Amino acid sequence: MPPKKGKGKGKKGKKAVPLGETPDNLEEEQRLAAEREAARIALEQEQEARRKEKEAMEEMMKQEAERFETETQVLQEMLNENKNQLKEMREQVRSTKIWDRFLLCNGTPDPTVQSELNTFTSLSIDETKNSTSQDVSACLDDVEQALDLINELEEVMTLDKQLEISEGHDKFKECKSFFAQKKKTPAPSRAASVAPQQNEDNKEEKPTTPAGEETAIENIDKVSENNDNLKEGQEKRPNTPSDADEIEDEDIVDLRAMSTVGGVMYLDLLKLPPQAKKVGNWVIQDITESELERIPNPTPEDEKEETEETKEGEENGGEAAITQLTKELTWPLLNMSFTVASNAVFTEEPQLARWEDSQQCWRTDGFEDVNFDETNGTISFKSQFIGPICTFQDTYNNMPFQSWEIRPYGQGCVIFTLIAASVELEISIKENACCLNSPEDMELDGIRNKWLPAHILMQKLVAAGINVFPSEDADKYVSISVKDEELESSVYEQMALASSAFAFSWSRWNADCGEKRQIVRAAENLTTHPVDEDMWKNYSCEPRKSYVLKCTDDDDEMFDEKVEGTQFHPDIFHCLKEGASSEAVDVLTNTSYTFVDNVSTWLFATKVLTFS
Repeated sequence: MPPKKGKGKGKKGKKAVPLGETPDNLEEEQRLAAEREAARIALEQEQEARRKEKEAMEEMMKQEAERFETETQVLQEMLNENKNQLKEMREQVRSTKIWDRFLLCNGTPDPTVQSELNTFTSLSIDETKNSTSQDVSACLDDVEQALDLINELEEVMTLDKQLEISEGHDKFKECKSFFAQKKKTPAPSRAASVAPQQNEDNKEEKPTTPAGEETAIENIDKVSENNDNLKEGQEKRPNTPSDADEIEDEDIVDLRAMSTVGGVMYLDLLKLPPQAKKVGNWVIQDITESELERIPNPTPEDEKEETEETKEGEENGGEAAITQLTKELTWPLLNMSFTVASNAVFTEEPQLARWEDSQQCWRTDGFEDVNFDETNGTISFKSQFIGPICTFQDTYNNMPFQSWEIRPYGQGCVIFTLIAASVELEISIKENACCLNSPEDMELDGIRNKWLPAHILMQKLVAAGINVFPSEDADKYVSISVKDEELESSVYEQMALASSAFAFSWSRWNADCGEKRQIVRAAENLTTHPVDEDMWKNYSCEPRKSYVLKCTDDDDEMFDEKVEGTQFHPDIFHCLKEGASSEAVDVLTNTSYTFVDNVSTWLFATKVLTFS
């Protein structure tokens, strides 16, 4: 039977729908499946991107670590090469000096041989005592010879110190007046100690002891810890001598805090010889064979005897009272005055001191009506004491420094400018010599515009009263920003290496950046002109990390942000080389090791990063 007409032809059949589902539900499920697939693919892509990013970061960190290691090794090799060359040169100089001293047969002792020095001193004293002549020229020749021996010994000790040779040097530091007397402090008693206490934060506190019972080392460590724990904005307390060691007698000069200026003046009181008398046409005079007699200073024993005689005289009312009155009349206060050395610079009123031989120290008592005429350079005073007299002033009156700068000045030369509290120094530094250019308004004709070795110029500046060289315990006398010594030393070395092509200067942010960080301004400078102010950049130096700071000294506040497009480096030397011109790199490559050493000598001696 044929099919019915039109049925099943020309029409689409309907799709079969699973039981319980509608066409809309099916489409939604398909859409969700597609979204899940897209999310899975996106996640895989993101994970792959992260993996690649992590691998790239690890590779970059590996390359950075390799670069840091390479730069550190390069810098260390440069420093070691310079040190080896310096050591070889100094050993040669030392050998030459020893050989020259061996060949020198002029009767002078070897100042490094204590037995020869003692024999020379003893013979000189005996010769002076037994001499009947009053030859001033011969006496001055002896003094000049003694000064030559002292200078020779100082040169030997300086050279040995540079070569790290200390054997036998202790015997030359036995003159006890050089070291300030320390106050004897008793050991802390057990009763003074208390059990550890708990504060509000349940932190354990260390036992406390009275300040007077702490030792010098404990005090120094405690001051450093206290300074480290100060809050922001709180001013650091200056370290005073009483924080560590104290002088037993306040009248004894602390030679760590005070320095001699203008040399030592010797005063002697002599008995007049018999005077000539004119009788008619005759001149009569007693002839004595004895030498001039010195009148000694009154001693405490004399004063004691005088006091006893006075009491006895008052009781007996007799001859003892007359004797005491005579003694009082023979020891009046003597009016004295002298002119200070022409090359002595006093930035404050000088402190007079006399040498007390019985105590082997300088004392400030025994003077009255002391007057310093700054215009004429004279000091007048009254005193009963006769003997060596010296003028002192504060060793650290120029510290802390206000600012500093060191900049290239032609081939193989730099200008070091140091603005201290009362003086502004400008020093030219070359390979083997230095020259003081200014100040010009002070009497420094014997020092200024003369090329001298670094240590000689430093000694002459100190002797003239210009001391800008902090000693090891200077932090007890000057308020400073405590810095890590190892970091400070490494920055000085790197500054010296780069000083032939880069200028360096004081930064206002250095004092506030913490102990483990140094901030210094630097700029490339291949001319003899000062650096333009807009050329300076601040460099942050930390252990194993240095970089160029975006903030400058003109900003109101410091912000720790690296300049875009620059890299981190393990040291400031490579930070400078990163942005240096090819000409500057050539200058750095050809810098002499003696020049680097001379520059670093001044940086280490002045410690400008800590004391400014």
